[in-house]
Amino acid sequence: MRAFILAILLCLLSPSIARADYAWIPDKYTLQIRGGMDYLATGSNFANDWVAEPMTYLGQNSTLRDFTFWVKPEFGLEEGWVAGFYMPVTTAQVTRTSTEAFQAGGTGLGDMRLFLKWRASELPLFVLETELKFPTGSTAVTTNADLAVGEGNMDIHLKGHFGYQVNQFYFSATPGLQVRTGGYSSAATLDLVMQAFIKRLYIKLSVNSRLSFSAQALPGGNLNGQNVSGSGGSYARLAGSPSGISGGGALGLVLTKQFRMEAGVQRAIAGARYPEFTSFTLNLLSTFDLASPDYRPKVREVPFENETLEY
Repeated sequence: MRAFILAILLCLLSPSIARADYAWIPDKYTLQIRGGMDYLATGSNFANDWVAEPMTYLGQNSTLRDFTFWVKPEFGLEEGWVAGFYMPVTTAQVTRTSTEAFQAGGTGLGDMRLFLKWRASELPLFVLETELKFPTGSTAVTTNADLAVGEGNMDIHLKGHFGYQVNQFYFSATPGLQVRTGGYSSAATLDLVMQAFIKRLYIKLSVNSRLSFSAQALPGGNLNGQNVSGSGGSYARLAGSPSGISGGGALGLVLTKQFRMEAGVQRAIAGARYPEFTSFTLNLLSTFDLASPDYRPKVREVPFENETLEY
């Protein structure tokens, strides 16, 4: 019981942003497909001094609402090696907080990510991951009514996943280094997850964080507020150097051996040049074993115990 309480406290108090990855990876020739929808809403920003301020756009207090539909397949290439990708499609709009009048919007394919994982150790479980982000999302902005759906740069995110299981409790910690280009500050990241199974149900707590190495804005912006063209006034878009902490939880249901459904909520706790947001997620995980069955006849060269050879 002490270990369980301590794990919960660590997850709630330690810094860490989410979609927090598990250290557990698919087996060889196993395909996992996770797909879902994320909803994010924000009407304020954590400013450069870590103080929350109302989000403004075109001189008005504003609210950003963002829907992202995504798919994330992972495939076990060989024992301990996994490759996959993340592909989002986003639709978002900014409205005046007081009247809900439309101010800006954007829809399209977001930035895709490719990743490769290698399980270096099983006990304790340790997985190394390299993730590449590509600028597939548009940042084209022609009027004040346009929102960017991508960041317009390439990133390399190096992660180390540590995982541990105690009966029905699962724990993982994922420190990382995100090397960014295109005027964005590189950052250190940390994700912590605790998950407990209760028969077919499971509960997950997560704390996520990032710390940018320098305070900077993208070209055309400054540190006095988010005014980069295409951002809609929110640090949820085109933030040059976000630092922040968020935490949340999720409730999942194991439908069958192959399918799981999960719903969760995440809330920003503190930050600098970071959106004060609330987000919700609903996703489905499916697992398929693609290994060819072994139809060869089984041959026993040595008799089992209590068996004798006949001549």
